[in-house]
Amino acid sequence: MDNTCFLCDKSFSTASNLRRHARLIHNVENKVSTCRQMKCNVCSEELVSMKALLDHVESAHYIALEKETKKFDTYEAYKIWKEDVENKLPCT
Repeated sequence: MDNTCFLCDKSFSTASNLRRHARLIHNVENKVSTCRQMKCNVCSEELVSMKALLDHVESAHYIALEKETKKFDTYEAYKIWKEDVENKLPCT
């Protein structure tokens, strides 16, 4: 089994190390860290990580992506937003 972070492509010796990394570095729970393939919404190409997907969208489709910073008034508001985003991830 591949123990590579789908957000930053860093590899780990065990799945538990990957889960710990995802939780501590990316603030991502287990559900998301097990996602293995990301699908391009433009051409349906499957990519191995979020970074690869973002690079693909910019280079193959000439779509410029901008990072967005969000601020939440409460932790509960953050959790609601986070769950919504996790449920919409383009996993295959």
